[in-house]
Amino acid sequence: MAQDVVWYFVDLMGTRQGPVSRQDVLDALAQGRLGSDSLVWRNGMKQWQPLSALTDELRPTADRAPPELPSPVLSPHEQDTSQVVDARFLRRAAAYVVDSLIYTALCIVLGAIVGIVRGLNHSSERGSETVAIIAVYALALLIGLLYWPLQEASRYQATLGKRALGIKVTDLDGQRISFGRALGRWLGKLVSRLTFSIGYMMAGFTKRKQALHDMMAGTRVVDRWAYTAHPQRQKQGASVGVMLLALIPMLLAPVAILAAIAIPAYQGYLARSQVTSALLQAATIEAQVAQSHALLGRCPGNADAGFRSEAEYADRYIKAIAIGSDSQSDRCAIQITLGGTQPHLVGKRFWLEQPMRAGEPWACHSDVDPRYLPPSCRG
Repeated sequence: MAQDVVWYFVDLMGTRQGPVSRQDVLDALAQGRLGSDSLVWRNGMKQWQPLSALTDELRPTADRAPPELPSPVLSPHEQDTSQVVDARFLRRAAAYVVDSLIYTALCIVLGAIVGIVRGLNHSSERGSETVAIIAVYALALLIGLLYWPLQEASRYQATLGKRALGIKVTDLDGQRISFGRALGRWLGKLVSRLTFSIGYMMAGFTKRKQALHDMMAGTRVVDRWAYTAHPQRQKQGASVGVMLLALIPMLLAPVAILAAIAIPAYQGYLARSQVTSALLQAATIEAQVAQSHALLGRCPGNADAGFRSEAEYADRYIKAIAIGSDSQSDRCAIQITLGGTQPHLVGKRFWLEQPMRAGEPWACHSDVDPRYLPPSCRG
């Protein structure tokens, strides 16, 4: 090229430089003032071009080494499959434990939500616990269906546990699997379990470290760097710290079922305790009313000697107690209005009526949910 050719370039600071010689451009590149995307121009060119488009013109072959090209991502048919590192049994087991812990945590949260909703609704129908159990199992199944297949069919090709252990799921040619195949692989795990988990253990001694469900779905579990541009980064195993996760005791989904039952059961226990406490206090007042009725010849009221005002009877569980007589039967009566912290009991009432014959218990009626009442107050 003629010596009178001049060059111009825009450095990394965005400043236009020139006219300069070809050697000046090369010096700027060596000094780090230019990048491969920096724009350059010389006389005779129609427009500015990136430096990378003019490498051969700027640097003759004799003066430079061939540029290092990035390794392409090899197709399954081009890569040497003997270099693919399959995930070993312990590595897969540790990933399964991590995924199981995450899945179990989701199920526990789900069970707690179902239990709270059931408790707030105050379900007393027969079989409500069975319905809650079935609902939790159905939702847990849905979570499992979404958790494993969706992630293994994603661009990551792995669940959170597999990603933590640096492994992924591919088909036999190293390609990303579809959701349908991922779903079939997940369902195939049921067969691996039904074989007393021998289907899982097969990953420890088969040629490609495949479990039974891998063979059924035509998949394999490999290192995350397999079938990429950097197969040399593959590892035979995971770090010791991550592998220790395999020793963590794995929680089971029935914990969520227990939560769905235990929460409303505990709420029921608190409600029955409040009702029992209120009726025990009423029992002492019943004896006072009976004695006063025998002395006065009439039913006493809150204003009579030995009794307190309605509000003065208030305590932790009782809002007020009214003492008087039933307007229809003229028998002595006690009305208890509940307070406390249970929303479904606040404002509910008990009506206790003096028996017609001595020695008989007081009649009891209430608008409280029957499942919290003693048998004598039901109906």
